[in-house]
Amino acid sequence: MSNYKDNPVYKAYEEAIRFLESKGYEVKCRYNRFEKPTKKSDYEMNYNISVPWKDKAWLYLILKGKSQYASLELEPQYVKNVDTSGFYRIQERGDAALTHLKLFFTDFKKVKNAFSEIFGGFDPISPVGGELMFDKNKILYGPPGTGKTYNTVCYAVAICDNKSLEELNSTDYKVVKKRFDELKNEGRIEFTTFHQSYGYEEFIEGIKPIVENDGSGLQYEIKPGVFKQFCEHARFVGEDMSSGVNRIWNVRNRTGDKDIPFDLESYVYDNNVVLVENILDEKRQCNYLAKMDHGDIVVFGRDQHIDAVGIVDDYEPETLDKPPFYYQRKIKWLATGLNKSFDDIGKTKMSISNFAIAKSRLSMLDINNLINNHRDNTSPCVFIIDEINRGNISKIFGELITLIEDTKREGMDEEASATLPYSGEPFSVPKNVYLLGTMNTADRSIATIDTALRRRFAFEEMLPDSTILEGIDIGGINIENMLDSMNQKISVLFDREHTIGHAYFIPLRKNSDMKTLARVFKNNIIPLLQEYFYEDYEKIRLVLGDNKKQDESMQFIKAINNDYMSLFGEDVDLDVSYRYEINEAAFNNPEAYKYI
Repeated sequence: MSNYKDNPVYKAYEEAIRFLESKGYEVKCRYNRFEKPTKKSDYEMNYNISVPWKDKAWLYLILKGKSQYASLELEPQYVKNVDTSGFYRIQERGDAALTHLKLFFTDFKKVKNAFSEIFGGFDPISPVGGELMFDKNKILYGPPGTGKTYNTVCYAVAICDNKSLEELNSTDYKVVKKRFDELKNEGRIEFTTFHQSYGYEEFIEGIKPIVENDGSGLQYEIKPGVFKQFCEHARFVGEDMSSGVNRIWNVRNRTGDKDIPFDLESYVYDNNVVLVENILDEKRQCNYLAKMDHGDIVVFGRDQHIDAVGIVDDYEPETLDKPPFYYQRKIKWLATGLNKSFDDIGKTKMSISNFAIAKSRLSMLDINNLINNHRDNTSPCVFIIDEINRGNISKIFGELITLIEDTKREGMDEEASATLPYSGEPFSVPKNVYLLGTMNTADRSIATIDTALRRRFAFEEMLPDSTILEGIDIGGINIENMLDSMNQKISVLFDREHTIGHAYFIPLRKNSDMKTLARVFKNNIIPLLQEYFYEDYEKIRLVLGDNKKQDESMQFIKAINNDYMSLFGEDVDLDVSYRYEINEAAFNNPEAYKYI
């Protein structure tokens, strides 16, 4: 049996413990060895890590399992008190899960380089070899200005290209953004923003009015929503389905008919086409050839038999001279020689009619089931939902809230689908679709979000990172320390969910001057604090250090005594109170900032 002390995880944690202790953190650890072998390793270990209660804000765990990992903050259901000295015990059993365990701190980036030296290239958060593991559903949450939307770019590219976040974070952001745009143009990344008026009809499907140009009046058509359309594209990622309509057409295979003097099947497959006699023939619906859109699906067959499935690969019919056929459309065949029937996909009452072309009642899910053994499309696709907590989750997701679960995806053991209310089509979520959301905790606390959403998403907190502003000094003002000081005060006066993100000060990296700093405070910081501490200017003054300034000219917000006597006369008995004025002159005074 192997010595568990030789395991790289064990060694990494031994070094990590020493590092933490050298920084003044008090850490108690105990390693218990279990002799019973497991399938994945010949030993199992139990790690009990105890940390001081007073420092609970800096410890986080990320636990990765076989198919997902959950982000856990120190909450009562996950921790137990060890003794009366203020220690908490956090326990995770098993080396397989421990391989994906990593400590995170509020000042993590300050010790990141030291951790890299300690781990010596061993990455405790990524699987050893093979495909990187990412959550199928993840939400980045935190105060405003902490880079949640900004970081979705790195997350999306990491998922699509199977790269680690560490690698992308060390890459020039312009390069990452360029790759993000490329993936978006390929249809592998989509972006939307939830709001109060956003609904099921925009997200899944709904009925939309259409005004016909021929004067026939107002008609209605069932339109797919952005997420349904994205899922349909994800099943065929890499194929050009750019019309955004993606209707499905049945095209009759006339192989063997007496008036066909050549091998029709060989011709359509070899030349990647479908054929009709006359596009003006409405009686046999040949005219539908001209109504096909680039990216539409074609089901080629006869009666109950399905021979091939393809995608329309041109934009209008072409003429040809191959009697009895005189028109064709280019087709990119996804699968030929299927030799399947409608019964094989549970559509016993369906068939391909005797018309040349007809609108099909099959769904994209049916098409996927028809050809799933002929193609292995597992390329990841990422759907980004910005401000996910601002929408009515029950209203927007509907029955989809169950289908997005890892185990309910297509091809999984508990695969599930639902019949959509408008179209009546079955719908399920492909396993290569990843949902990535952002949530502003100052807009709405995560404690009030839909419980069903919380259970199906992993959550990763993004806090202000003042180290990004390291080295910025304006008139003797250390911007990094100033932001830390303001956030410490806000955490005491309000809570940590309403701190100020570093993104507000990013302009100072390009223009490190008083004019830019004044503009940031006047246009961003003051309005944000006014929103946080509504009508409580005394707390705003405390955050800005105005209470410590004897010179009123340096106060960002002046507290002016109300002169009741001059206003109302001597007979008015009112409590002493103040009115508050914003002192714009202070924004351009470097000395005013030093009290923060």
